[in-house]
Amino acid sequence: KLLLATIAISIAVDDTIHLTVAFRKAFLRSGSYKVALRESMEYVGPALLVTTAILVGAFSCYLFSDLASISQFGLLLSIAIVVALVADLLFMPALLVATKPFGKEVTQPD
Repeated sequence: KLLLATIAISIAVDDTIHLTVAFRKAFLRSGSYKVALRESMEYVGPALLVTTAILVGAFSCYLFSDLASISQFGLLLSIAIVVALVADLLFMPALLVATKPFGKEVTQPD
């Protein structure tokens, strides 16, 4: 179970870093949290979905193992990866918009 936690946390942190870096770059370019959210989700969102699908598919193969510990490992890790994706797509953007960690929004002249 300890191995499961380290793998799941490292995957979740990796995806969160990708999303946060894309969000920061979009914010610095646009000056708007709303625009940064849309742009970062359009840029990183599909990659997060694809990598999660690949990882869940790969670890789901462990479900066919005759060893219960390996089968449970695959199931739990797949669930953890999906939960991490949901947190990255729903919780992390809301947290970034609510806390405004990159400073105040800049209004751009029209």
